[in-house]
Amino acid sequence: MVFTGQLWKEGKFWIVSVPSFEIVTQGKSKKDALHMIEDAIECHIDKSNFKVKATLLGESTDRPLGKNIEAFTVASNNDPELIALFLRRQRQLNHLTVRQVAHRLGYASPSAYSQYESGKHLPGLEKISKFIAAMNPRAKFVLEVVMA
Repeated sequence: MVFTGQLWKEGKFWIVSVPSFEIVTQGKSKKDALHMIEDAIECHIDKSNFKVKATLLGESTDRPLGKNIEAFTVASNNDPELIALFLRRQRQLNHLTVRQVAHRLGYASPSAYSQYESGKHLPGLEKISKFIAAMNPRAKFVLEVVMA
């Protein structure tokens, strides 16, 4: 599974963002910025064998504030951990506890849901969609096909 990000130049620096994780950093070059986002995501997982790869896709048609934005993908060598990070970040951004999310999902025990946030189980797209809806009923889950 891959997540998409955006890269643009602002002044002397390249800003790099992965909105799904709400992680933003910068670098002195495109290559440096991509390396920085890889490092930032790896630091959130904090496991020595977890690796992230950011790959440029090219210039996007989306140009807010007149900026040329380039798209890239983020993939890892461990999909359950990457999706676990996505779920944790979404829960934190919605100011919820694991117990609250589990309750909203109708689970008897928070440990049933926490298995996904810990990376022990890999949820399918339908389950991810249900998790996001439980965290934020107004959120829309969008599946994007990325040809890399």
